[in-house]
Amino acid sequence: MPEYVRKTALGGYKVDSDGDSVLLSRKAYDNLMMEHQFYLNNSKNVYAVQDKNTELKGQISTLRFELEANQREYDQIIDNIHADYQKDIASLSEKNQELEKDLRHMENLNRNLIRINRERANQERNIPNGKRQSGFRVIGTRQIPINYNDRGHIKSELVWETTIQGPYSSKFDIDVAIRQTQDELRKNGIEIGITDWKTDATFEEVRKSPDFETEKNIVFSERFKWSVGEKFWEVTILHTKILTSLSFAEKESQGHKVYKPSRYEPYRDYLDFGIPRK
Repeated sequence: MPEYVRKTALGGYKVDSDGDSVLLSRKAYDNLMMEHQFYLNNSKNVYAVQDKNTELKGQISTLRFELEANQREYDQIIDNIHADYQKDIASLSEKNQELEKDLRHMENLNRNLIRINRERANQERNIPNGKRQSGFRVIGTRQIPINYNDRGHIKSELVWETTIQGPYSSKFDIDVAIRQTQDELRKNGIEIGITDWKTDATFEEVRKSPDFETEKNIVFSERFKWSVGEKFWEVTILHTKILTSLSFAEKESQGHKVYKPSRYEPYRDYLDFGIPRK
C-alpha cells in the first residue's frame, strides 16, 4: 500500500497521513508507470481516430457539396431538355394541325373532284344523278364453270361472273381508278347483294370456308380492264351467288323475309346501283 509522507527541512521524508507525497514500492511504481504509458498510448490512438474522423467528415462534406452541385446542374440540364422538348412538341403539334388542315382540304377537294367526275360520267351514260347514285353500272352477269381441287380430284362448279363499269374514265391513272373502284364497290356492293370480299383467297379456300354454305355472296376474284372504244374502266368479279336487286337488300335490312332467286336462276334486273336499268 502507498504511504503518504511529508518532506522534512533537513531532507528526507516522514510518514504523515496529511502529507503531500506518496512513497511506493518499486513494483507498485512500475505498475503505475505501465498504466500511465498505456493511457498515453490509448490517448494517442483516440486522438488519431478523432483526427481521422474529422478528416473523413471533411471529405464527406466536400463530396456532399459536390454531389449537390452536380445534382443542381443535372436538374438544370433536365429542365432545359424538358423545356426544349415542350417547345419541339408545341412546334410539331402546330405543324401537325397545319398538315391535318391541309389534308382535310385536299380530301375535300378530292371528294369534290370525284363527285364532279361521277356526275359527268353519269350524264354521259344517261344515268340520273342522285345521293344514292354511286356511278357504277352492271354491264352483264353470267354463270361460268370453275375447276377446283377436291382431295386430289379435279371438280367443276358454276359461279357467277359479273362485269361492272365504274365512273372513272380511261384518263384516270390506273392506280387511282383501281383504288377508288375497290373502295366504293366494297362500300356499295351490298346494294346488288355482294356481302363479302375475299379476293386474296382461292376458290378452294372460299369453298371450304363456313360462309360458303350460307346466304353470303362472296367475291373471290376481281380483274380490271379498259377496252379500246370504251371510255370507262371496268372490273370483272367472280362471286359465289347470283346478284340480288336493291329491293331485296333493303327489305332484308328491315328484317323482312323476301323471296330470293335461286343460285342458278337468271338475273333479270341489272342495276346502276340503285337505279334499275332501262
